[in-house]
Amino acid sequence: MNAIGNHPILLRRIMRSAVCVLLLLLGVNLKAQSQVTDTSSLLLENEKPVAQCVPFAMPDVKTLRNSPRKVFAHYFVPFPISVDNKPADQDQYVKHIMNPNGFGKRYFKQGGKTRQRPLPRPVRSDENWLLEDMKLEVARGANLGMDGFIADIVSDTGVNWERYLALMQAATQVDPGFKIMLMAGMPALFRNPKKVQTPQRMADMFLTCAAYPSAYRTDDGRLVISAFRGNDKPASWWKEVFAIMQAKGESVYFVPLIQPWWDDEGKWQQELEPFLPIVDGISTWGPRWASAAEKWQGFPSSVAQYNKISMSPVGAQDMRAKSMIYWEARNTQSYRKLFEAAIKGNANWIQLITWNDYSEATEISPSTGTQFSLYDLTAYYITWFKQGKAPTITDDVIYYSHRKHSLEAKPDPQKQPKLFKNLAPDAPCDEIECLVFAKAPATLSIAIQDTKWQFPVTAGLNEVRIPVQTGTPIFTLRRDDKVVATVKSAFEINNDITYQNMLYHGGSSNRPVFGLD
Repeated sequence: MNAIGNHPILLRRIMRSAVCVLLLLLGVNLKAQSQVTDTSSLLLENEKPVAQCVPFAMPDVKTLRNSPRKVFAHYFVPFPISVDNKPADQDQYVKHIMNPNGFGKRYFKQGGKTRQRPLPRPVRSDENWLLEDMKLEVARGANLGMDGFIADIVSDTGVNWERYLALMQAATQVDPGFKIMLMAGMPALFRNPKKVQTPQRMADMFLTCAAYPSAYRTDDGRLVISAFRGNDKPASWWKEVFAIMQAKGESVYFVPLIQPWWDDEGKWQQELEPFLPIVDGISTWGPRWASAAEKWQGFPSSVAQYNKISMSPVGAQDMRAKSMIYWEARNTQSYRKLFEAAIKGNANWIQLITWNDYSEATEISPSTGTQFSLYDLTAYYITWFKQGKAPTITDDVIYYSHRKHSLEAKPDPQKQPKLFKNLAPDAPCDEIECLVFAKAPATLSIAIQDTKWQFPVTAGLNEVRIPVQTGTPIFTLRRDDKVVATVKSAFEINNDITYQNMLYHGGSSNRPVFGLD
């Protein structure tokens, strides 16, 4: 045994083999079946790959992935594409998660726990429907040119653990280059004092996941690990975790999220300092409002002073129906400006917050309310980040973003007695946003009922804003008296409401509407 212990690589291989055997006994199939090279076969009917929908010539995935700059989207296993593989009008999202009467009316006064859901898909006949759904998630992520998901471990038992392992297996089968960065969700795993708090429990989770080929590693083989609120446990506790893993042949590359946020300089610095000897990179959760971008451009340089890599947070919006709070994002401004802050600040990595946390409405994955709008915009900014310059616009595409009612709309006080509260320093916004990607100068017209606006646009990205008013906006782009792009919003603006819905909805001229039947 001592001879093996003196050869960590050999020991690591033995341990991985042992873990694989254990997983097989538990019914987890690690064997990669046929590798999927054409991910379009995994997409929904009528869903086109993102490269066919964006307004620029998108580089191939291999080119984007070869960049030293990495992009990972935060994956939250409690909100998979389907919870139960039932028809979309009968499943858990409809019966409970989005329903004011769901969960025994727990969220009745809030109008439901969430305001949108993942795009529904037909019921799958395959008994491995969860794995097939995870393959769809991976295919969509890979098509964007992302390097992988940074997946939040929220449990080491039950359905959320099953989903986590299915995600890792799906990444291996769909795209061996698409990786899963392991993230310990510290509040979910350890906040309850009745749960086992030992470093051994944490190490066991990481070691189990490390057996999957999709686990993200550095070029020299170290297992990349993150932790949401990593400082919930002291640095000494983490040292014990890593010592246990090292004894099993696993060396670690640690990139935790330190809370509170970086812009709370004094407290953040105080929390970070004990971790500096054991971390290789530094991140934090970060804001969801546009005016924060200028300051957050300085985050990468703040991290660089410690000779660590930076993983900048980039988020689109944050609207928590369950808690009746939101942070004003000004349509897509927060997302775009925070992305640009990471680009201009020379971040090493980016964490997109989030891929699918519907409980906080931060998701950028294709969904019923935002459709593919945030997803497609992500492709533009990933390409910019990885290639060092904004892509040249080669096609005319319109993206729109607005809420389904104005801020003046009043909910039924018998059902929603309290209004949503904006926690951002930015004032509440009551505007319709139209982003025009134009390959040459043109004219944009916006019509809502009998009201019309016209705006000249230049080649490139144009942002146009108008006040919210009731009706259904229609956006049309003309050049030389010819319509080159047009789209009617899928969402009527109507102030006759029962509950507030502070989610920014969206769509584009290059995609059909999904999931609203």
